[in-house]
Amino acid sequence: MADFSDRTTSPADLLERPDCAISFGAQGEGPLLFLVGAPAGRAGFAALAHELAGRFTVVTHDPRGIGASRAVPGMAAPTPEVLAEDLAALVDRFTGGPALFVGTSGGAVTLLELGRRHPEMVGRAVLHEPPLVSLLDDADLAARAAAAFSVAEVDPQRAVREFFDLSGAAHRTGPDQTPPPTPRPSAACR
Repeated sequence: MADFSDRTTSPADLLERPDCAISFGAQGEGPLLFLVGAPAGRAGFAALAHELAGRFTVVTHDPRGIGASRAVPGMAAPTPEVLAEDLAALVDRFTGGPALFVGTSGGAVTLLELGRRHPEMVGRAVLHEPPLVSLLDDADLAARAAAAFSVAEVDPQRAVREFFDLSGAAHRTGPDQTPPPTPRPSAACR
């Protein structure tokens, strides 16, 4: 995955968990709004957080194993259940009460799990493109998703490109073609 750390604008703090330390930042004033991604972290939300900081206290974080979050030997895998508990601990750090959330991609799945486990924490949530292929009745799509996940262990960049193929987000690679290189953010995006 591309490193967007140069886009992060708010200072980071650490939330100690039993098997890792979660890097997070808060900016702005107003009702609490958590921007949640997975595998994207704080930097992926930097521009949006900056825009929203005039109306909300915007909290962003790097999920376990991503960005500035620190792993320790034996860290639990970042499953939706584990990520939801990390997020619940982060919400507790600020309020413990209902908050506002926007989750995209795997972050939307994390929010679904947070709502299932801790409904009292979720005031309102926007779930943007949760990758829930398993809920669809499409064997071909499920097989393509499984292939992309299996590639992720050995070649994360290729897995991202295969995800783009799967979702139709950027291009379509034919069976005998190599996906195009991962685009780099332009200077205007930084």
